Amino acid sequence: MVITPELLDAMLANGLSREQIVGLMKASVEADQAQEEAKKAARRANQNERQQRRRRLMSHVVTHQTCDNVCDGVTERDTPAPSLDGRPPSPAPQPPTLYPSPAPGSDAAASAVAAAPPVELSVSDRIWTKFPDLLVGMSSKSDRSVRTWIGKLLSKYRAEDVLPALQAAIDARTGDPFGYATRVLNPAPTKQALRARPPSAQDLWAADAFDAYETELRGRDEHRPFDRDGSGSETAGDPGWHPAGAPAHRGGDRLPEQQLGADPRELPPLRLVGGGRAHG
Repeated sequence: MVITPELLDAMLANGLSREQIVGLMKASVEADQAQEEAKKAARRANQNERQQRRRRLMSHVVTHQTCDNVCDGVTERDTPAPSLDGRPPSPAPQPPTLYPSPAPGSDAAASAVAAAPPVELSVSDRIWTKFPDLLVGMSSKSDRSVRTWIGKLLSKYRAEDVLPALQAAIDARTGDPFGYATRVLNPAPTKQALRARPPSAQDLWAADAFDAYETELRGRDEHRPFDRDGSGSETAGDPGWHPAGAPAHRGGDRLPEQQLGADPRELPPLRLVGGGRAHG
């Protein structure tokens, strides 16, 4: 009720006293305040209804998961801070569990709503729901960095392999959960696996290079130098090439360049067909 100057003049003309006019003004102000409070309460009710409807729509994607379900100890992040007026903190609201509605006309619909387990999340959704907050709490990295790292793991490995690796890093309570999970996904090969692995091209090239070096030092067919002076001693050369006391006619049916004691690595001099003199 709005008291206008015309209304005041009408009150005075009708013989109302000052106390009566003040009482009417107070009643008008109280009525306006009550109307405003009713509008605020209606707005709050509408806002709460929208929030509850949104939670019901999102409850099949995001489940209520905190560190208390995984870690044994409670950290500061999981402990709600007390209010400023000293009252205990209110518990966090739990999202409602959605159940499928029974078919019309069935016994369950007639009696009560049939209880059914909630929708099970996929392995990838379980990773994104559970581990980002845990890894942020165990390390100094930001939430964005942790989620980027998890995305790289999922793009490189299967989600079924990433989930146990992340869980092992959480259970180990290590200071570097990222390196721990990476080592679980990429274990170092054992000695038995290394022995069973076929030689690589690099190993074969190294073996050939070693053999070539040994051949250059020792010769192709023996481990001792050739007996160039024909002494036949063990220290001077191999007696198998030119044994001591061999008869003078031994090897007489061969060319001079093919006699025993010649270095087999040296080619004989070139001879011209029909010529009587050798050219070196």
